[in-house]
Amino acid sequence: MDLNLTTTSSYPILTLPAEITAEIFSHYVGKRHNIRRRAAGPLLLASVCKSWWEICFSTCSIWASVVIALSEGERWDEDLQLLVQVWLSRAGSHPLDIFVDAPRGSLSGMLSFLSRYSSQWRSLGFTFHSSSSVLDDLIPGHIPSLTSLEISGAPTTFGWEAQAVLLNAFAAAPSLRQLWLSHTSLESIRLPWIQLTHLNASGSLRECLKILNETQNLEVLDIAIESLGFAESSSLNVTLPHLRIFGCSDGSEGNLLDHLTLPALRTIKLSSLESQGVSRFLTLGVRSAWSLRSIRLATMEYEEAILCLRSFPSLEEIDVEIWQSTDQLTPLAELLTNDNEFLPVLRSITIRAGGASTEPSASVLAEMLAFRWHGNRVVRLRSFHVYFFHLSSLRMTASIFEDLKTRVLVLVEEGLEVMISIR
Repeated sequence: MDLNLTTTSSYPILTLPAEITAEIFSHYVGKRHNIRRRAAGPLLLASVCKSWWEICFSTCSIWASVVIALSEGERWDEDLQLLVQVWLSRAGSHPLDIFVDAPRGSLSGMLSFLSRYSSQWRSLGFTFHSSSSVLDDLIPGHIPSLTSLEISGAPTTFGWEAQAVLLNAFAAAPSLRQLWLSHTSLESIRLPWIQLTHLNASGSLRECLKILNETQNLEVLDIAIESLGFAESSSLNVTLPHLRIFGCSDGSEGNLLDHLTLPALRTIKLSSLESQGVSRFLTLGVRSAWSLRSIRLATMEYEEAILCLRSFPSLEEIDVEIWQSTDQLTPLAELLTNDNEFLPVLRSITIRAGGASTEPSASVLAEMLAFRWHGNRVVRLRSFHVYFFHLSSLRMTASIFEDLKTRVLVLVEEGLEVMISIR
C-alpha cells in the first residue's frame, strides 16, 4: 500500500502553475548564487520534492546567475571545472551573469575556461590583478551580448606616471552599457566608453574626470572620489548632457562638483558636504540650469541641508538624514507648514533620524501633514516616511509615537501614505 502524505490540500503552493513557481524560484536564487553552496539555491529547491525537482531542472534561468569563488590557497582544479561545466549546461542558451572571485594567479585559468561561454555573457565581474594582463589572450575580441561589466582592483596610475594599457579584452563589446569600476585610470583599460549609460566608479579626482570626459552618454552616475593624501587639482571640466541620476561621495568639500555641468539632471544624492561643498553644489545648480525633482542628503548639518532644499523649489521628493544632538525634525515640520515658498511642489518626504537627536512634537508633525494634504495647494503631499534609528539613544517616548499615529490616522484613511518606523 502506498502512503502519500504530500497532497495539494496540505501544500497549496504545489497547485501553482509551474511558470509561476519557476518565477518565484528565480527571485529566490537571485543574481549571485555561489554554486559551491549546496545549502541554498537551485539544489536546495530541487531536494524538496519531485515536482520542484522537475521545475528546477527545466528552468534555465535559475542556473544562469552564478558566483564562482576560490579562497586563498585553493586551486582551480578539474573537480571545480567539472562542477562549473555541469552547472552552466543546465542554463542552456540562457544569458549568463557570472562573477569570479579568485586569488592572484587563478583568474586567468578560470576566465580561460569560462570564455567558451562568452557568447552568452550578459554580465561579468571579477577582481583584476596586474599579473592578469594575459586576459587579453583568453577573452574573445568580440563579446556580443555583454551588457554589464564589473571590474574591481583594476590597475591605476593614481595621477602618477602613465603606464601601458593592461586590459584590452573588452574593447569590442557592442552591447555594453553598465560598468562598475574601481581604482583605475583611462590609460590602463580600454573600453567602449561612449556606449556607457550607467557608471559606478571610484578613484582619484583626476582619473575620474578623464573617464567622465569619455562617457558623454551617461544617464546614471554614482562616483566616489578617493583622497590620495594631498590636494588634487585638474583643469578638466566635463559636461554630461544626458545624465539624469547622480550620486556623489567626495568628502566634505565636494571638489568634483566644480568640474561638472549637468543640464538634464533630475535626481541627486550627496553626503557629508560642509559649507564649501554646499557652495559648490549650489553653483553647479546655477551653472547647469537644471530643474531637480529628487534629492537625498546624508550626513549633513541641518542648516546646510535646509539651504540646499530651499535653493531648488522644483523638488518633488526629498530624503534627508538627521543625526544631531537636538531635535531638528520639529523645526523642519514647522518650516514645511509655515513657509509657502519652501518646496511648493513637494510630493514625497523621507526622514531618517537617529543618534540622540529626536524628540519630535507629534502635534507639529500632524499639523504639517494636514497642511500639505488639505492646504490650498496646487500639489498635494502623497507620502511621508520617517525612520528612527538607534532606539536606545532616542528620547522619543512610546506615548509620542502613539500620539502621532492617532493624529495622522484620518489622513491615512483619506489616502496619504504614512510610514513611521523605529529600528
